[in-house]
Amino acid sequence: MNTFNVGMTCFLVGRFPHFFHYWHIPKVFILTGIRWWLFKGEKKHYLLYDFCYWANGLTMFYVVFAPDSGAWFQVLFLVSNGPL
Repeated sequence: MNTFNVGMTCFLVGRFPHFFHYWHIPKVFILTGIRWWLFKGEKKHYLLYDFCYWANGLTMFYVVFAPDSGAWFQVLFLVSNGPL
C-alpha cells in the first residue's frame, strides 16, 4: 500500500491538483482510524493527542470548511512551519 499511496499521491498532485483533496481527506480519516485502533490495542491511544495530529485535524477543517479563509491559512502555516 505504501508504494501505491506515494505513487498515486504524486500523480494526483501533478496531474489533477484541484482533485487532490478528494484523495487526501478520506485517506487521512482512514489511516488515522486504523492508527487509533492499533494504538488502542496497545494502550497507546493517548499518543493521538500529540500536536501533529491536531495540526492535521486543523488542516482537514481548513480544506473542508474554510478553503478561502486567509486567517486559517496563516494559522496553519504557523502550525506547520513553526518559528522560521
